[in-house]
Amino acid sequence: MITLKIWHGPMRTTLTLPLRGAEIQKALVKAFRTAPSKVVADDVSPKELALLDGKEIDLDELNFLARGLDRFAPYEKEQFWAAVQVEQPSDLKALINLSFNMERYTLVQNATDLTAGRDPLNIENGTPTTYGLLFTSKDVPYREVYHGATFPYCEPRRDIVAVAQMEYGSKTEYLYLPEDELAIIKAARRMGAPSPDMCKVAFTDFMLDNSTWIQHLETMLCEHGLGVANELADTLPKTTEGLEKLAAVVEYADVSGSGEVMRIARHLDDFVFIKGAETDEAVGQHFVDHHSEYSASPELADYIDFDALGNQISEDREGQFVDGGFICMDSGCSLEMIMEDDQDLAMRGI
Repeated sequence: MITLKIWHGPMRTTLTLPLRGAEIQKALVKAFRTAPSKVVADDVSPKELALLDGKEIDLDELNFLARGLDRFAPYEKEQFWAAVQVEQPSDLKALINLSFNMERYTLVQNATDLTAGRDPLNIENGTPTTYGLLFTSKDVPYREVYHGATFPYCEPRRDIVAVAQMEYGSKTEYLYLPEDELAIIKAARRMGAPSPDMCKVAFTDFMLDNSTWIQHLETMLCEHGLGVANELADTLPKTTEGLEKLAAVVEYADVSGSGEVMRIARHLDDFVFIKGAETDEAVGQHFVDHHSEYSASPELADYIDFDALGNQISEDREGQFVDGGFICMDSGCSLEMIMEDDQDLAMRGI
């Protein structure tokens, strides 16, 4: 996390990064009535970034650095701050490149670690820092992965669904779906492309352990473009439980097209999924236990015909047993209304 005050002319505001691109733009417009790409930094925190104070910086660069640092484990963060103290990078470009060179450094934080590392490390070459003794391996070459234009690949966050590579001419950018539209547009601009639809885009990695959803994303990208594939990535649940529910609802709705799957994903909260339920009795018991309109005093449990209740709920709510459990519609919803969603996917894109 990086916090700083930013100046644009006589006005200033405070930002805490990382943020999504649209969130940064909203904050800038609120503070400055415009969204400048470069601003003057002040009171940058952590203190190791005070080297940026008073300098004009690119907020996208600083946000990229902040995102990268958020992926670091606690030890890696301290290792990076120690390297900043030793290397004293002069600007954001140097800071970003330093963050991609952590394999060159070893941070020893206590005497026990120092004793254990006495053989592989040359103690005399260690540099004291606030975080411990930092050693630099001369055998590991320094890599300059960021040249000030397009951003290099970095490890995806846990909430990422897929990584897409965008190419324009000889330049490359990486998108971590779901992205906001502004981030995609800026990635194209950094490569010099007039718009994202002028770029070649292909998936390079998926965080989903399910070939069905991977195929749907591939189909959306191929048939409808990046904008729609990004929207599908945004609608897909981010948890194993959510994906299990979506798979069950897709079976229940008997759909296979990617557009239909997106409609289902967009309305997933309109379905009730009872995982593992195989009988009407289990359905009735679940609704009594978890739905307030069917709640009953525990003393009445012996008098409730859960089998009959579950059967009635199934009839009233279009219920069906599927692989993995039971699906029915939430109160006031219908599958027909959802599948008649008239949003034209072919018109949705960037």
